[in-house]
Amino acid sequence: MNYILFHKGEISKNLIFCVNSIFSSDKNAEIHILTDNGLNLKGVKVVHINDFDKTPIADKLKTSDNKSLKETLEKIYYINKYIKESSLNKFIHFDSKVILYQPFSKIINHVPMADSSINITPLSYDDISFGYSFINSQPRFQSLQRRFEEVLVNSRVYSTQYNKDKTLNEMRALSIIQKVEKGLISNLPTLPYDDKEYVFDPASYGLFLDGTNQKPRKTFRKKVSSPHHMVGIELSSKRIGINFN
Repeated sequence: MNYILFHKGEISKNLIFCVNSIFSSDKNAEIHILTDNGLNLKGVKVVHINDFDKTPIADKLKTSDNKSLKETLEKIYYINKYIKESSLNKFIHFDSKVILYQPFSKIINHVPMADSSINITPLSYDDISFGYSFINSQPRFQSLQRRFEEVLVNSRVYSTQYNKDKTLNEMRALSIIQKVEKGLISNLPTLPYDDKEYVFDPASYGLFLDGTNQKPRKTFRKKVSSPHHMVGIELSSKRIGINFN
């Protein structure tokens, strides 16, 4: 399976850890990293984004000062450009802080994936996270780029209509796109109900177990869950728990 990561700036330990987790979990992994850094990792195809023409989205980026949305549009644009030129119609994408535990070949037998859709992890009822995403259609990813451009250019309109005039971020923008264009984005399972054998972490289970970079969990400190996350609500209510076998 093809895994596409996107990383700008200095190479972090998180990125290296992420890459190692992919190779450890999926022996058939082909990793592509789109970056502006002179990265050199064994077995990884490094794609330099500076080699791509940024002109098609340059004017749209100038229309907004929303850093989060601009960075996400850049990421989506470069990935879309790469998969189109490389004829990659199926791939997995997630943030470079993610740790992979199972190969796609094992997951696909137990988790239904919507055809011609962007299968992705919902964080809350109003936010979607690139905790894990499986894309099985380049034209659909092209549609995601088109929709994201629209949200960026008209961010004030969308923030008024969907976000109580508050500034939009990547997760809220993805959720808005899911509402606006039905069928473009499908949710992956994040809760272990209905006898689900596998669930995906949109950042909630990791937060509960280890905290964040700013506030890492320490020994004997109470585990923290976010009441804004769907998973966090279930963890804090103790309707679900985490066991290590």
